[in-house]
Amino acid sequence: MSAGVITGTSKVENLPEDSEIAELTGGENPVEYLTMNAETIFGVIAGMSDRDRIEGWRRAEIEQIDSDRDVVLEALDRQEVCLERGDTPPIYHPIHDRYDPATDPLVDGEEDDVQDGEAETESADGDGEAESDDEEEDEDVQEATDEAHTEPDHDVHPEANLEPGEVLVMPHVETTEYVWAARTDADDPYILREHAGEGYSFETTIGVSEAFSMVRHGAEKKQVDDVTVDAPLEAAVVGGGSDAE
Repeated sequence: MSAGVITGTSKVENLPEDSEIAELTGGENPVEYLTMNAETIFGVIAGMSDRDRIEGWRRAEIEQIDSDRDVVLEALDRQEVCLERGDTPPIYHPIHDRYDPATDPLVDGEEDDVQDGEAETESADGDGEAESDDEEEDEDVQEATDEAHTEPDHDVHPEANLEPGEVLVMPHVETTEYVWAARTDADDPYILREHAGEGYSFETTIGVSEAFSMVRHGAEKKQVDDVTVDAPLEAAVVGGGSDAE
Protein backbone atom coordinates (compact mmCIF):
# COMPACT_ATOMS: atom_id res chain seq x y z
CA MET A 1 0.00 0.00 0.00
CA SER A 2 1.39 3.39 -0.95
CA ALA A 3 2.36 5.95 1.67
CA GLY A 4 -0.34 8.34 2.76
CA VAL A 5 -3.30 6.01 2.28
CA ILE A 6 -5.38 5.64 5.42
CA THR A 7 -5.30 2.07 6.71
CA GLY A 8 -7.96 0.14 8.58
CA THR A 9 -10.90 1.45 6.55
CA SER A 10 -13.84 -0.15 4.82
CA LYS A 11 -14.59 0.95 1.27
CA VAL A 12 -17.77 1.01 -0.79
CA GLU A 13 -16.96 0.93 -4.51
CA ASN A 14 -20.41 2.13 -5.59
CA LEU A 15 -23.10 3.63 -3.43
CA PRO A 16 -26.69 2.53 -4.23
CA GLU A 17 -28.61 5.13 -6.24
CA ASP A 18 -31.16 5.41 -3.41
CA SER A 19 -28.45 5.82 -0.77
CA GLU A 20 -29.06 8.82 1.50
CA ILE A 21 -25.36 9.66 1.26
CA ALA A 22 -25.52 9.68 -2.56
CA GLU A 23 -28.63 11.87 -2.45
CA LEU A 24 -26.94 14.37 -0.14
CA THR A 25 -23.76 14.53 -2.23
CA GLY A 26 -25.42 14.53 -5.65
CA GLY A 27 -24.12 11.05 -6.50
CA GLU A 28 -20.58 11.57 -5.21
CA ASN A 29 -19.06 8.72 -3.17
CA PRO A 30 -17.18 10.39 -0.27
CA VAL A 31 -15.50 7.11 0.69
CA GLU A 32 -13.31 7.31 -2.42
CA TYR A 33 -11.77 10.48 -0.98
CA LEU A 34 -11.95 9.58 2.72
CA THR A 35 -9.59 6.64 2.14
CA MET A 36 -6.99 8.87 0.47
CA ASN A 37 -4.27 11.01 2.08
CA ALA A 38 -4.70 13.97 4.39
CA GLU A 39 -3.97 16.66 1.77
CA THR A 40 -6.75 15.32 -0.46
CA ILE A 41 -9.31 14.87 2.32
CA PHE A 42 -8.84 18.31 3.86
CA GLY A 43 -8.32 19.94 0.48
CA VAL A 44 -11.73 18.82 -0.75
CA ILE A 45 -13.41 19.75 2.54
CA ALA A 46 -11.83 23.23 2.39
CA GLY A 47 -13.67 23.99 -0.87
CA MET A 48 -17.11 22.73 0.21
CA SER A 49 -19.95 25.25 0.13
CA ASP A 50 -22.95 22.87 0.12
CA ARG A 51 -24.23 21.89 3.58
CA ASP A 52 -25.92 18.76 2.20
CA ARG A 53 -22.59 17.61 0.79
CA ILE A 54 -20.96 18.22 4.17
CA GLU A 55 -23.67 16.12 5.85
CA GLY A 56 -23.18 13.35 3.26
CA TRP A 57 -19.44 13.28 3.98
CA ARG A 58 -20.17 13.28 7.72
CA ARG A 59 -22.43 10.23 7.39
CA ALA A 60 -19.91 8.45 5.18
CA GLU A 61 -17.14 9.08 7.72
CA ILE A 62 -19.30 7.74 10.57
CA GLU A 63 -20.94 4.82 8.75
CA GLN A 64 -18.33 3.65 6.24
CA ILE A 65 -14.88 4.46 7.66
CA ASP A 66 -13.54 1.96 10.18
CA SER A 67 -11.30 4.29 12.17
CA ASP A 68 -11.21 6.00 15.55
CA ARG A 69 -10.01 9.32 14.08
CA ASP A 70 -12.02 12.44 14.83
CA VAL A 71 -10.12 15.10 12.86
CA VAL A 72 -12.23 14.62 9.72
CA LEU A 73 -15.50 15.13 11.60
CA GLU A 74 -13.98 18.19 13.28
CA ALA A 75 -13.00 19.57 9.86
CA LEU A 76 -16.55 19.03 8.55
CA ASP A 77 -17.96 20.76 11.66
CA ARG A 78 -15.51 23.66 11.18
CA GLN A 79 -16.45 23.98 7.51
CA GLU A 80 -20.17 24.04 8.32
CA VAL A 81 -19.87 26.61 11.12
CA CYS A 82 -17.68 28.87 8.98
CA LEU A 83 -20.24 28.75 6.15
CA GLU A 84 -23.05 29.58 8.60
CA ARG A 85 -21.21 32.70 9.76
CA GLY A 86 -20.70 33.80 6.14
CA ASP A 87 -17.11 32.75 5.40
CA THR A 88 -16.27 32.06 1.74
CA PRO A 89 -14.34 28.90 0.75
CA PRO A 90 -11.60 27.90 0.72
CA ILE A 91 -11.69 27.57 4.50
CA TYR A 92 -8.34 26.56 5.93
CA HIS A 93 -7.90 23.72 8.41
CA PRO A 94 -4.97 22.88 10.74
CA ILE A 95 -3.15 20.93 8.00
CA HIS A 96 -3.05 24.02 5.76
CA ASP A 97 -0.21 26.54 5.86
CA ARG A 98 -2.63 29.49 5.96
CA TYR A 99 -4.71 28.13 8.85
CA ASP A 100 -5.27 30.75 11.56
CA PRO A 101 -6.51 29.39 14.93
CA ALA A 102 -7.71 32.88 15.81
CA THR A 103 -10.48 32.54 13.21
CA ASP A 104 -11.31 28.91 14.02
CA PRO A 105 -14.84 28.67 15.48
CA LEU A 106 -13.91 25.38 17.19
CA VAL A 107 -11.09 27.00 19.18
CA ASP A 108 -11.89 28.49 22.57
CA GLY A 109 -10.04 31.83 22.46
CA GLU A 110 -10.05 32.58 26.21
CA GLU A 111 -8.77 29.15 27.16
CA ASP A 112 -6.08 29.36 24.50
CA ASP A 113 -4.94 32.76 25.82
CA VAL A 114 -4.44 31.26 29.29
CA GLN A 115 -2.60 28.22 27.93
CA ASP A 116 -0.41 30.37 25.70
CA GLY A 117 0.53 32.59 28.65
CA GLU A 118 1.44 29.58 30.79
CA ALA A 119 3.49 28.07 27.95
CA GLU A 120 5.42 31.32 27.42
CA THR A 121 6.19 31.55 31.15
CA GLU A 122 7.46 27.97 31.28
CA SER A 123 9.62 28.53 28.21
CA ALA A 124 11.13 31.72 29.63
CA ASP A 125 11.97 29.97 32.93
CA GLY A 126 13.44 26.96 31.15
CA ASP A 127 11.00 24.65 32.96
CA GLY A 128 8.96 23.57 29.95
CA GLU A 129 8.74 23.52 26.22
CA ALA A 130 5.96 25.51 24.50
CA GLU A 131 4.18 23.96 21.56
CA SER A 132 1.73 25.92 19.45
CA ASP A 133 -1.88 24.76 18.95
CA ASP A 134 -1.47 24.41 15.21
CA GLU A 135 1.61 22.17 15.65
CA GLU A 136 -0.41 19.92 17.95
CA GLU A 137 -3.25 19.83 15.42
CA ASP A 138 -0.80 18.88 12.66
CA GLU A 139 0.48 15.96 14.75
CA ASP A 140 -3.12 14.80 15.28
CA VAL A 141 -3.72 14.91 11.53
CA GLN A 142 -0.57 12.93 10.79
CA GLU A 143 -1.39 10.24 13.34
CA ALA A 144 -5.05 9.98 12.32
CA THR A 145 -4.20 9.56 8.64
CA ASP A 146 -1.19 7.26 9.22
CA GLU A 147 1.20 9.53 7.36
CA ALA A 148 3.94 12.08 7.94
CA HIS A 149 2.92 14.83 5.55
CA THR A 150 5.00 17.80 4.52
CA GLU A 151 3.59 21.28 4.80
CA PRO A 152 2.13 22.41 1.47
CA ASP A 153 3.51 25.48 -0.26
CA HIS A 154 1.51 28.60 0.59
CA ASP A 155 0.85 29.15 -3.12
CA VAL A 156 -0.74 25.73 -3.76
CA HIS A 157 -4.52 25.51 -4.16
CA PRO A 158 -5.96 23.90 -0.99
CA GLU A 159 -7.75 21.16 -2.98
CA ALA A 160 -4.67 20.19 -5.01
CA ASN A 161 -2.83 17.01 -4.09
CA LEU A 162 0.43 17.84 -5.89
CA GLU A 163 3.45 19.50 -4.33
CA PRO A 164 5.28 22.36 -6.07
CA GLY A 165 7.63 20.73 -8.54
CA GLU A 166 5.35 17.75 -9.25
CA VAL A 167 3.36 17.03 -12.41
CA LEU A 168 0.98 14.25 -13.44
CA VAL A 169 1.80 12.72 -16.82
CA MET A 170 -0.79 10.76 -18.81
CA PRO A 171 0.44 9.47 -22.20
CA HIS A 172 -2.00 8.70 -25.03
CA VAL A 173 -1.43 7.37 -28.56
CA GLU A 174 -0.89 10.76 -30.23
CA THR A 175 -0.87 13.19 -27.29
CA THR A 176 0.31 13.47 -23.71
CA GLU A 177 -1.53 15.23 -20.90
CA TYR A 178 0.32 17.10 -18.14
CA VAL A 179 -1.32 18.31 -14.94
CA TRP A 180 0.10 20.82 -12.42
CA ALA A 181 -1.30 22.15 -9.16
CA ALA A 182 -2.84 25.59 -9.52
CA ARG A 183 -2.18 28.54 -7.22
CA THR A 184 -4.30 29.34 -4.19
CA ASP A 185 -6.44 32.01 -5.88
CA ALA A 186 -7.42 29.81 -8.86
CA ASP A 187 -11.03 28.65 -9.32
CA ASP A 188 -9.97 25.03 -9.96
CA PRO A 189 -7.16 23.12 -8.22
CA TYR A 190 -5.37 21.83 -11.34
CA ILE A 191 -4.15 23.04 -14.73
CA LEU A 192 -4.08 20.55 -17.63
CA ARG A 193 -2.10 20.91 -20.84
CA GLU A 194 -2.38 18.47 -23.71
CA HIS A 195 0.76 18.27 -25.88
CA ALA A 196 0.98 16.87 -29.40
CA GLY A 197 4.21 17.09 -31.36
CA GLU A 198 6.12 20.31 -30.75
CA GLY A 199 3.38 22.24 -28.98
CA TYR A 200 0.27 21.83 -26.86
CA SER A 201 -3.19 21.54 -28.37
CA PHE A 202 -5.01 23.25 -25.54
CA GLU A 203 -4.90 24.23 -21.88
CA THR A 204 -7.74 24.02 -19.37
CA THR A 205 -8.39 23.69 -15.65
CA ILE A 206 -9.77 20.58 -13.97
CA GLY A 207 -11.11 19.59 -10.58
CA VAL A 208 -10.26 16.93 -8.01
CA SER A 209 -12.49 14.24 -9.54
CA GLU A 210 -10.90 14.60 -13.01
CA ALA A 211 -7.38 14.41 -11.59
CA PHE A 212 -8.37 11.44 -9.43
CA SER A 213 -9.75 9.68 -12.52
CA MET A 214 -6.45 10.22 -14.35
CA VAL A 215 -4.54 8.64 -11.45
CA ARG A 216 -6.89 5.66 -11.46
CA HIS A 217 -6.26 5.21 -15.20
CA GLY A 218 -2.48 5.19 -14.89
CA ALA A 219 -1.24 8.79 -14.76
CA GLU A 220 2.30 8.93 -13.35
CA LYS A 221 3.57 11.57 -10.94
CA LYS A 222 6.93 13.07 -11.97
CA GLN A 223 9.15 16.02 -11.10
CA VAL A 224 8.82 19.03 -13.41
CA ASP A 225 12.54 18.88 -14.16
CA ASP A 226 12.04 15.38 -15.58
CA VAL A 227 9.53 16.43 -18.26
CA THR A 228 10.24 18.27 -21.50
CA VAL A 229 7.42 20.81 -21.30
CA ASP A 230 7.14 24.16 -19.58
CA ALA A 231 4.78 24.57 -16.65
CA PRO A 232 1.96 27.13 -17.08
CA LEU A 233 2.66 30.52 -15.52
CA GLU A 234 -0.39 30.05 -13.29
CA ALA A 235 0.90 26.73 -11.86
CA ALA A 236 2.26 26.51 -8.32
CA VAL A 237 5.68 25.10 -9.10
CA VAL A 238 9.28 25.41 -8.04
CA GLY A 239 11.56 25.25 -11.07
CA GLY A 240 10.15 23.99 -14.37
CA GLY A 241 10.71 21.86 -17.44
CA SER A 242 12.37 22.89 -20.66
CA ASP A 243 10.66 23.82 -23.87
CA ALA A 244 8.82 21.00 -25.58
CA GLU A 245 10.97 19.18 -28.10
